Amino acid sequence: LWFVFTGPYFLCHNYEQLSGMTLGASLNQHNYSFQFVHKFLYPVMSTLLSCSYDQVDKYPAHFIMEFFSARKTTIFTGWRRVTNAGVEEVSNKLLEKIPSKTLRFNNKVQAVEPAGGRNGIGGVWVTDCNGRKEHYDIVIIATEPHIAAAIWKEPTLDERAVLNATSTFTANIMVHRDA
Repeated sequence: LWFVFTGPYFLCHNYEQLSGMTLGASLNQHNYSFQFVHKFLYPVMSTLLSCSYDQVDKYPAHFIMEFFSARKTTIFTGWRRVTNAGVEEVSNKLLEKIPSKTLRFNNKVQAVEPAGGRNGIGGVWVTDCNGRKEHYDIVIIATEPHIAAAIWKEPTLDERAVLNATSTFTANIMVHRDA
C-alpha cells in the first residue's frame, strides 16, 4: 500500500528524476524491503509484462509507479478478472459479432499501406501472401517491430523511429493446470 500511495507523490514531485531512473534504482534509493521487491513486486510485474525479474528491474521507474498509482482505487473496489474462461472462450466472445466472412486466420500479410495518403483518412490496404488486396478502416499490427517495419510500406520518419526504438526479448513461459 505504501508503494501505491507514495507513487503519485513521487510522480508529482520527482518526475524529472524518476523519468531517468530504473525501477531497481528507485526501489534501492527509497529502501524498499527485499520481501516486497522480490516476493511481490517483481513477480507481479514480470507476469503482467511477460518478462524476467532482471527486465522488470530495468524498467523506467515512472512507468511502474504510474501503473500502480492508477490502481489505488481498485485496491478498495476489487480487482476485476475473467474467471471460468480460457483464451478460446474470451476470443470467441470478442469475435461473436464480427461477420465470419471478414475474419482472416493464418493469413500471412505481405504489405500494409495507407489508402488515402498520410493523413489517416481512407484506411489502409492489406496485401496477403496470395496477392489478395483488401481495404480496412483500421489495422492493428501486433507483431515484432522488425516484422512490422518489413510489411509497413513507406513508414514516416516518426514511425520508423518508434519501430527502431522498440526492443524485444525472448521469454520462456510455463503453463500449468494445478487443481
